[in-house]
Amino acid sequence: MKKLLVSVMVLGVLAIVARQGEAEVIASRTRTNPTFINGGGGINVPLNNAGSTLMPFVTTQDNQRVVITYSAECGVRAACQTTNMSVIIRVDGLNASPTSLDSAMCTSHNNAVAATNNSLVGDVMRAVVVVEDAGLHTVGVFADLTSECVGAVLQGNFDDSTITVEK
Repeated sequence: MKKLLVSVMVLGVLAIVARQGEAEVIASRTRTNPTFINGGGGINVPLNNAGSTLMPFVTTQDNQRVVITYSAECGVRAACQTTNMSVIIRVDGLNASPTSLDSAMCTSHNNAVAATNNSLVGDVMRAVVVVEDAGLHTVGVFADLTSECVGAVLQGNFDDSTITVEK
């Protein structure tokens, strides 16, 4: 009986510890409409079908760690391999790590065909951020097409995307 009681107590402690490690989604959005980027230059990526480029979320304590995940189908059209669609996740307007646009979500791979559904790949960008103050915050995604192709036609596409904030 004593062994059974100890086993039940150990299982209870393990269940509590396991629950503490669970992530809780505190905000999410999905977009099923495609987003096209033509030419060089960046845009704030729409996060839902209504076109909103920011998503609010609330933290409940100071210095709270959040994990932000942006997943999307991504395609690039350009006639050289040096064309990238780079993504930066921004919290309250500040770049989260990685903070530079050399973090490609997808590349052209010499694809001169339109960046439509036949050239999309699924990928995920993730950032872990410590938010200093409790309260209301915003998250957004900035994307930029960069290329060393001189005079090339550049086009990028995001489709079927999801963004989540977890604590």
